[in-house]
Formats: sequence, structure tokens, C-alpha cells
Amino acid sequence: MIPQSEVNLTLRTIICKKCGAPIDAALGECPICGAVYYILPQDDEDATRVWDNTAAGIHSAIERENMKEENDGDDATKVLPAVAAMKKPEEKPATVPVKKSAPRPNKKNDNRSWLYAGLAAAMLAVLTLVMCFMTGVFDFNKNTQTMPDLMGLTRDVAVNQLRAIGMSPNIIYEESEEPEGTVIDQKPKAEETITKRTGINLTISSGKSESPATQPEFVEVPLITYMSFAEAEAVLRALGLYVQKTEQFSDDVELGKVIEQSPLKGAKLAPGETVFLSVSKGAEEKEFTLVLTAGKGGSIDPAGAVTVKEGKSFSFAVSPDDGYELKELRIDGESVGSPGQYTIEDVDADHSIYAVFAALAESPRPEETPDREEHTLPASPTNLR
Repeated sequence: MIPQSEVNLTLRTIICKKCGAPIDAALGECPICGAVYYILPQDDEDATRVWDNTAAGIHSAIERENMKEENDGDDATKVLPAVAAMKKPEEKPATVPVKKSAPRPNKKNDNRSWLYAGLAAAMLAVLTLVMCFMTGVFDFNKNTQTMPDLMGLTRDVAVNQLRAIGMSPNIIYEESEEPEGTVIDQKPKAEETITKRTGINLTISSGKSESPATQPEFVEVPLITYMSFAEAEAVLRALGLYVQKTEQFSDDVELGKVIEQSPLKGAKLAPGETVFLSVSKGAEEKEFTLVLTAGKGGSIDPAGAVTVKEGKSFSFAVSPDDGYELKELRIDGESVGSPGQYTIEDVDADHSIYAVFAALAESPRPEETPDREEHTLPASPTNLR
């Protein structure tokens, strides 16, 4: 052991080489990380050495220093703090815990949290607006109208009046002293304001029942397409159903026969309900356009664009001017001769008609034909079809 009398300590502030903290050299250990150190003489450039902070490490360092003293002589005496008197422990002491400073708050993460919260709120607001528009909450242009008075009307008349204003009622049947098929109650009442979203209920009288039964029996709608309207109406009337007729053109179904029915075959209806029938008006007539034009030297009658229905005939006349004759008549670019009048039978397409005229040849002078009698050339006859 090194005598304490040889110790020549100079107290000063040093830098701990383990944690970098400035400490008082007289303390003997770093108060921050707990590293044990010793002080060398003033002439040693490396005046501070930090030991392992375990007891075993300290004793190992002291032994190394004592061996170095024996080799170097008295001038190499090193001063050790009171830890030199420590006995080497047989077991390793517990590691001195290192104090850790509290983590600083992460402002960047806080900003991101606020950003995500703002985006979530914006998305929720947009979703709310979309749902409001879809459900019609923001529909400020709703058409309002007055509920008509339907009391006492027949079912079909009441339904047609509602459909005329774009409304579809819910039909309810009840027994009543009123005639069967008449409106005995309506909701909303007459003169009340309604919109397209208003639910309308019509209560229809099913008549006075002679039996205790209160619910009408349901009937099955038969197949009535391709029947004549008269036959279909008779079948449905026999089942206690009403009939409503509409008409439309059809190339496949004969005039006067049923094209479509609603509801379809097999539907269950209560007596007094309506079946809608679409009846054929026959094939729709087509129209074609004929364009008539005359060249120089004559005219065509009629002239310009003329509309002719499919299957009809069309006639026109061609007249040359004085000094001209009809050279040819062209229909769709093909010559059909030079008729003065022409008829197109069974028109089934558009046509273009053009009349071509040519000037007549001049008569020979009298002096050039002295031996021939003067005469006047007759007008060129026109060809008639």
C-alpha cells in the first residue's frame, strides 16, 4: 500500500471520462455516473483516470499501480484515495444504478396527433354532408302542392288524379255502407300541403258484407297478353278486377291486342284492384323524303323536299321551257328516260329526283333550203309513264 504521507493532493475540478460531467477532484467518485477515480501527481499529463466502478475493478487497478511503483522507484509514487484500503470482495457488488433524466416531450408527435384528429373530423363532416344530401335533408327545392279532395270518388278516378300530380297512394279496403269501390277516407285530408315524399293512404269501400267475413278474398291474375282488349277486359271484370288501358305502337303485335300487362300472371290481387293493359296501335307509319330538282331550261312540279308515308305512291310532272326539251330524268342518279310525268309506286326509301334539259337545235335558214317549204317545228312531245 502507498503511505498516505506521500500523497500530495491538489484539489481541482476535473472532467469525468466516463460520462463527461465536470466534478470536484476531492470527491473520489463521479456523482453522476458513480465512476471511481484517483489523482496523479501534477507532472503527469493525464491527471485523471477513471476506474471501473466495481470493487473488483478498483483492486485490480491498485495492484497495477503498485507494481508500476516497484519498477519505477520512489519518483513514480501515485496517490490513491481511501479506496486503497478496501479489501477485495469475494462476490461482485450490485451495479450502481445510473440516474436517467426524464424524457423530453416530443412536440412533433403532438403536432401529428392534432393533424390526425383534424383530418378525422373533416372526413366525418364530409360524410355527414353526403348522407344529408342523399336523404334529402338539404333538398330546399321540394315541390309542394295541395292534396285534392278524393272523398266519394271511385277508386280508379282517385288513383288517376293522384298519379297526375306524381303521387302513388297506398290502398286500404274496409267494409262500408258506401258503394263498393268508392273512397271513404283519405290521409292527408283535402287542402293539406303535400310533397313528393308524403305518404298517401286511400281507404276504399269494399261494400257491405252479408257474411261475417271482413277480409276480401284474393284472386290470381291470369295471362291475358295477345288477347284482344275486349276479351282481356271481360276476363278481368269477371274476376272483380278493374282495367286501365294505354296504347302504343308495335311492329310485332296486331292492332287492338294486349302487348303487356301489369301485374304479371300469378300476382295476387284483392277484388277491386286494377290491372294495367298496354294495347297495340299497330306498326308505326314511317315517312320518307323525296327531293325534286330541275336543271336549267325547265321545271318540276312539285319541287323541293316532299315527305311521303311508307307504302304510298308519289307522282310529279316535268315541263321544259320554250326552246328546251327534256333530255332525261334521273332518280337516285340513274336515268329513267325522259317522261313528262312520273309516278313512284310503294315508296319505301328516300329518293333524289333530277330533271335534265337541253336546248333545241335551231331551224335551218330559208336561203339555205330554197327548194323546201317553210314550216314550223312542232313542240317536242313528252313521254308519259
